[in-house]
Amino acid sequence: MAPGVSTLPPPEILSRSFDVDALRSEDGVVVALDADGRITWVNDAWARFAVSNDGEAVLARHGLGTRYVDGIHGPLADYFARAFTRVQSSGEPWEIEYECSSPETFRLHRMRVLPTAEAGLLVEHATVEERPHDRAPEPPVEAHYRDEAGLLVQCSNCRKVRRVGDGWRWIPAWVAAPPAPPVSHALCAACAGLYIERTRQARRARRGGAT
Repeated sequence: MAPGVSTLPPPEILSRSFDVDALRSEDGVVVALDADGRITWVNDAWARFAVSNDGEAVLARHGLGTRYVDGIHGPLADYFARAFTRVQSSGEPWEIEYECSSPETFRLHRMRVLPTAEAGLLVEHATVEERPHDRAPEPPVEAHYRDEAGLLVQCSNCRKVRRVGDGWRWIPAWVAAPPAPPVSHALCAACAGLYIERTRQARRARRGGAT
């Protein structure tokens, strides 16, 4: 357990709507945000994740008081910020499936975002699928992936890396440990298409629900 994290009492506004003791013991990660999108409380699963993923560094970057979306890289940060704002303004839950794989294991997770009192949010993460990768890895040969300026580009969603002039590749070594800077984040062709379509669907749904 990471000291001083989930042992803190939950915000009063969270306790008004949810059984916090039950949320604390959930297998999936649960994070409470205030109206400004800052982390106010996390459950035990989040603390376990932090400890197993570079412990103190994770707590410093994504701990209590930090903005949740600041932990999301590249163009997806704006995508999720807009989705969170829609939940706050509409009061309607929102969910999405996303990839969060390790070097050895493919993992598909589902995020569910729920409104709480005073425009706060409860963000839940659950594992949908977990299995060994069925894609062949490639070695981390930086000369193949850095452009003329020395920049390496990684997909914000699936974490493939853009091979200069030759598409995107799965490099497990750069998932286990990020490549040395300079590194930028974008969306590979497949993930860009996925999120463009999701954005279109969300806009159609909002227009359809307009009165």
